[in-house]
Amino acid sequence: MEKSFSYIKCLAIAEVLSLLLIASAKAGEYKIFIPTDKDNISLNVISTDADGRIAMDIYYPQPTEGKAEITILVDGIDYGFEKNGGGFGGGLENSTVYFAPPTFGEKIINVSVSVNGREYTKSTRIEYRPKAVVLPSWIENELMLQRNALRASLRFIQDVSVKINGKEVATSFEKNISSDFITKTVVIDPVFKSGENVIEITAIKFGGETFVQESRIHYAPRGRVRKGSSFRIVYGVEGSRSGPFYSYEVKGKSIKSNGVNTTEGGRMIAEFNAVKRGRTTIQINVKPHFLQPIRKDREIHLTVI
Repeated sequence: MEKSFSYIKCLAIAEVLSLLLIASAKAGEYKIFIPTDKDNISLNVISTDADGRIAMDIYYPQPTEGKAEITILVDGIDYGFEKNGGGFGGGLENSTVYFAPPTFGEKIINVSVSVNGREYTKSTRIEYRPKAVVLPSWIENELMLQRNALRASLRFIQDVSVKINGKEVATSFEKNISSDFITKTVVIDPVFKSGENVIEITAIKFGGETFVQESRIHYAPRGRVRKGSSFRIVYGVEGSRSGPFYSYEVKGKSIKSNGVNTTEGGRMIAEFNAVKRGRTTIQINVKPHFLQPIRKDREIHLTVI
């Protein structure tokens, strides 16, 4: 009986640690952060250059009612933030947040959390010198069935030019202003040909330097793909432990999954090969919550020619 109790207790401790440990990979090494103060907040700076933004985990007492209210000031100014992820365990809750000040250099970050009728504050100091980045809305070699305009987010970039298959195409900028004032969105004219398309983005940084970023998309008008081609699809997004959960089925013999399923930026990605002529349907399924049944979310109808 004692042995069984100890085993259960060890499992409980492991569960709490799995919720509270944050491992961030940098240069092949892992940094483990363990918050210890359950009566205050703890800050863990995951990265000072997560695609041009600061990434931080904030730990605070788990709310007993309502939600925690978080405010982040950088050098005394609220630039807003994006919350993307979190968890709870051992009496603590954590939120993963991303934010980007408009200037570089040493920054003082003040965080306040209002929870359970109390306000907690903590500050930290970092050196912020992010790289300029281009963040396409598409994934590498993504299957596209229609000629919809492409979009890419730009951070710390003043201008871009775009070529598709070696020819310069028209671009424009969306007029909306981001909360951090340094992110803008370029809209790219979708001048595609059937099959693989190479997209080359030349970006000009604030300082005048340029860099080139290349990617591909696979355009399949009317769902027609050529035998021997390969492509990737986004079949879902990562959810919480409660859901949603996504899966897919391949109905037909002309297209096969190559068994490579990955996750990029929370998007769940599968890779496929067109192996023989014929028709195939890729059915995407979703289980919205672990207590709910699996249902069909959508279908992709393809013909291999």
